[in-house]
Amino acid sequence: IPPDSVIEYIDENPDLIELELIELLLPKVQEYFSIYENKNKKELEEDTFALFQIVSDPKKYNLLSELRNGLISKDKLPKLISKRALDHLNSSLSFLKKYDVIEELKYKDERYIFLKTNIQITTAFPEYLRKSLPQESKPVIAKKYKPKGD
Repeated sequence: IPPDSVIEYIDENPDLIELELIELLLPKVQEYFSIYENKNKKELEEDTFALFQIVSDPKKYNLLSELRNGLISKDKLPKLISKRALDHLNSSLSFLKKYDVIEELKYKDERYIFLKTNIQITTAFPEYLRKSLPQESKPVIAKKYKPKGD
């Protein structure tokens, strides 16, 4: 799924976003999905492990969450955060770029980072473990208390 933020931004602000930028973003997203559709089982398993690494690392996941909101100007990042945080951010960016989750592009003398896909994790409970769970007890309605003297 292409990130909602990119789709909504293009739909809601057709006058603000320039056609050149759309022409830069769209082919990269289309290429990502055409490659992804043709991955074999081993490549999909590697992707699953990479997704786990992204979701289990708060710094990577926070970056992913920020990118869901739209493009980030890479040139402005050093001014916005501390040196130590910038090192962690660069490490997370490298990881996401290595696994083809994000793309960096240059537009009007500025470098931007954007999501190629909106990673969404769904949770599930294994069916084989459901049998080992205790049965849900039925609700009990308490009887009204009547003192003996009445």
